[in-house]
Amino acid sequence: MTSNEFIVVIAGLLFGYWIVSNYFTSDKGEDRNNSQNRKKEDSKSYSEKQEQRASGSSWYEILGVQEAASLDEITNAYKKKIRQYHPDKVESLGPELKKLAELKSKEINTAYDIAKKLKR
Repeated sequence: MTSNEFIVVIAGLLFGYWIVSNYFTSDKGEDRNNSQNRKKEDSKSYSEKQEQRASGSSWYEILGVQEAASLDEITNAYKKKIRQYHPDKVESLGPELKKLAELKSKEINTAYDIAKKLKR
């Protein structure tokens, strides 16, 4: 092997190492940012999370009642919805559906909590 070939091989190895290391460090930076965002979301208080979930839809739309509904009507609608979307009902259908049911149940519970606070 001549000295020119040796220099080309070394340069190629260094260049390849540089490309690979930049590729992997940029991914780690994105992962680090994602984990920091998750930590910020986890540190939010329970009420902030409730308000954030409920901000997408109104509580009365989630429960399927009118905004002027009485507390009894709200409670009946809540019980009907929670029976329909309870995670234990869909447990045998797979983890994906169970996860969706858990999210929907949390949304229903949040809407019901907000409705109770407003109607008292």
